[in-house]
Amino acid sequence: MKNKDNKKYFPKKEKFCPRAGSENFPCFKRRDLRGISLIEVVVGTAIMLVILTGLIASYHVAVKSALGTTSSVQAVFLAEEGLEAVTSLRDIGWDSEIASLTSGATYYLDWDGNRFVSTSTEEVIDGSFTRHFIVEDVYRDGSDDIAVSGTLDNGTKKITVIVSWNEASEVKTKSMTTYITNLFE
Repeated sequence: MKNKDNKKYFPKKEKFCPRAGSENFPCFKRRDLRGISLIEVVVGTAIMLVILTGLIASYHVAVKSALGTTSSVQAVFLAEEGLEAVTSLRDIGWDSEIASLTSGATYYLDWDGNRFVSTSTEEVIDGSFTRHFIVEDVYRDGSDDIAVSGTLDNGTKKITVIVSWNEASEVKTKSMTTYITNLFE
């Protein structure tokens, strides 16, 4: 046989151990046949434990985040529903349902079977959420724009709906604000 330099070389001959029925059975030293040592088992187990611990920790964070997101989304929907409920109160009767509410006071929404009604009694929604709304007076400046001070506009109210819930021993809140006017005056 020749290599790339065109020089003759001889391949390394392997030692073969005589064995019954086979002349070409390679010889192995006794230490090669012992298998996996105890150190290799311990190192392999430690690597697997580190990987599993990381996977479990990342799964825990993902589940916790998903649950927090679910509560937050549900709170936004409840706040939106609260704004729509106050708007429906306006549609039922401005003077009886909206104008009669004290500015700056906290009110809750209760479903009486037919429609929402405002109440001063706190209600828990789905076992964990509370929703309330605050009605505030609106003032207009000389240009008839909404302003911090000026002329009181009895036909417009600022509505803020606040939804709160407990999550991991912390009170979380979501709020939405809008202005409603007396359309049917």
